[in-house]
Amino acid sequence: MICFYARLKDAPKAEESLNTLLTNFSRENLLTISPKGIAGAPFDVFVFDGNAAGAAGLAEMLVQGHEGYVEL
Repeated sequence: MICFYARLKDAPKAEESLNTLLTNFSRENLLTISPKGIAGAPFDVFVFDGNAAGAAGLAEMLVQGHEGYVEL
C-alpha cells in the first residue's frame, strides 16, 4: 500500500502504511515478518517481500519518474 499511496501522492496514507510496516510487521532488526496465526503458522515467519516493498515504497515517496520526467 505504501507504493500505491505514494504514486497517488497521498502523503498521509503513505506515511501511515510505512509506519504500520515498521511497527506491526517488523522486528527490532527491521526484517519483516508475517505474524503468528496467519495461515495457521504457530510462530512469526520472516518474509522478504516486506523488506523489498518497504524500500520501494520509501523511494517512491521521495522520487517519482513517469512519462519522461523526474519529480521530487
